[in-house]
Amino acid sequence: MVPVGLSRDANHIYTANYDAGPIVLPGVTGILKVLDKPAIIPWAQGIVAEAAIAHRSELEGWVSVGGVDGAIQLLRRAAETQRDHAAQRGVEIHSLAEAIVKGQPVVVPEDLLPYVNAYRGWLDRFQPEFLAVEEMGCSLTYSYGGTLDSIGRIAGETWLWDVKTSKGVYADTSQQLAPYGRFEFLGRPNDPTKYAMPKIDLYGVIHVRPEGAELIPFDITDREFEAFLAAKQQHQWRKDRGNSVIQQAIGPALLHFPNTPPKGAAA
Repeated sequence: MVPVGLSRDANHIYTANYDAGPIVLPGVTGILKVLDKPAIIPWAQGIVAEAAIAHRSELEGWVSVGGVDGAIQLLRRAAETQRDHAAQRGVEIHSLAEAIVKGQPVVVPEDLLPYVNAYRGWLDRFQPEFLAVEEMGCSLTYSYGGTLDSIGRIAGETWLWDVKTSKGVYADTSQQLAPYGRFEFLGRPNDPTKYAMPKIDLYGVIHVRPEGAELIPFDITDREFEAFLAAKQQHQWRKDRGNSVIQQAIGPALLHFPNTPPKGAAA
């Protein structure tokens, strides 16, 4: 049974269930997985190098037991563990940031305390008035849904921003901010109300690191939204055709060359 309103599943596939009945919508983050991320390769290289150094005393034993391929697999797993830890850290910091903004009590793990203190410091400096926090929204016109981090007002201007905890801030985030800013409405599960999407004046990233947090503006124009729509088209192509365009190999007997009549045909 699909709940009324706007909902999402564990894979961040959204369903808008209003007067016209349920409409399934891909999520912004899922769509953007089709993008080439040039920073990923040097990041991955660095992670594997760090894993090799961290486990240098064990490498010879790994090679002796599992061979070169086995040692490579163990290094990859060590790198994947670090990657997953970084991703989980980002999820936890997002949850803590949401709770802090909503005035809820939080228990902060010691390893995340520098990030939380940095975020609290940013809130103290900028004193934003929050209009929406971790709200789902969608565009029925362009068929996508998503969950924005927050919308807030600072010095009379309305910002849509995303909290990032990665080492750097990357241009591809613009293609995440642009579709969020073009939500037609905000929605919630088990709620038939379509909540008005605030008019966005400015976009940015709150870059939270252990040493502090910064508000980094992004210049979002129609071009960023058009780039997102191109990614959405590629995402749809992969879903519809990506597994079917490559067909079975064939032999020459099945081919008809332009200057060669089919076998058995009159010359």
